[in-house]
Amino acid sequence: MPLTVEQAIAFATTCRDARPMFLEEPVWPPEDFAALAEVRSKGGLGIAAGENACTEYQFRQMMAAGAVSHAQPSVIKVGGITEFLKIAALADRLGVKIVPHSPYFGPGLLATLHLLATRDDGLVELFYLKREACLWGGRADSDATGHVAVPSGVGLGYEPDREVMERYRVT
Repeated sequence: MPLTVEQAIAFATTCRDARPMFLEEPVWPPEDFAALAEVRSKGGLGIAAGENACTEYQFRQMMAAGAVSHAQPSVIKVGGITEFLKIAALADRLGVKIVPHSPYFGPGLLATLHLLATRDDGLVELFYLKREACLWGGRADSDATGHVAVPSGVGLGYEPDREVMERYRVT
């Protein structure tokens, strides 16, 4: 988000030969859908945005403006699974790919994995770091090939590790 429209177009032109899948929210503010559409059109690369958008309405504005090739709804920020599904259906109707924003380690990640399992385009943005502890015992981490197993238990798939919860409980 640090770039002006002109800078983002120049950057897109410069890196076009590397064939990136998209530029992610290259201009500030990310809600300037006209600016994103201009960068997408003149820069010749896909644009991903939406990690801070909160409703289907905002995604509809974004997509109608031609601002994105890849929408990045966050199941936590859009208000849950039902709103995420509305956004995904809208994207499907308009030919926009879904690449969910999911820098979570808790239920938001598990919900995102289940939502992606219902789709053909299964890319997800994950926040990677070495954690001291994990509620899911590392079972929702990506493997060496970048794949993440979809939890198959009841609810969201995994019961949280109670020992981890106790160890990090704040009273």
